Amino acid sequence: LKSGVSYRDAAFLSHPRFKAAGAIADIAVLSRSAFDALPSSAAQRVRALPTGITDLEAQEVLRPLEEVPVLRLSHARGLLCALADPVEASEFNRLASSLLQVPLWSARCFSPCASALSKWLSAEQIRAGVRSYDRNTYFLPSPRVVPLGHGTCNSQ
Repeated sequence: LKSGVSYRDAAFLSHPRFKAAGAIADIAVLSRSAFDALPSSAAQRVRALPTGITDLEAQEVLRPLEEVPVLRLSHARGLLCALADPVEASEFNRLASSLLQVPLWSARCFSPCASALSKWLSAEQIRAGVRSYDRNTYFLPSPRVVPLGHGTCNSQ
């Protein structure tokens, strides 16, 4: 593995152990406002996480499910914004910077990209992807992964 971190393919979910009722809990990852709109006593609130939380907050929200072997998240985009431990945050950011990257992608334009791509992209998007040294190649700009902080989230 590129990162040196082991992982498990999702095929393990086909093991008979995980066929039993309650062995897998599906967790909806919701915007903070959608999560806050759920009634506090509702069963669906137990099966949901808000985005923009710390690892300690996620642990607290998920505590009722601590005996469930597998928690399957609907997605993880924007889920965590900070880790409580600064060493863990630093290690996570080190791994994320090498693993969570969009591969470099480019396309050759057979006329200057500014005219060839104007049908699909705005002038600003084209400027962001065309280098001054090569006006006939478009490089897809890829956003950098925002590093997690430690302690509390900035929005709080």
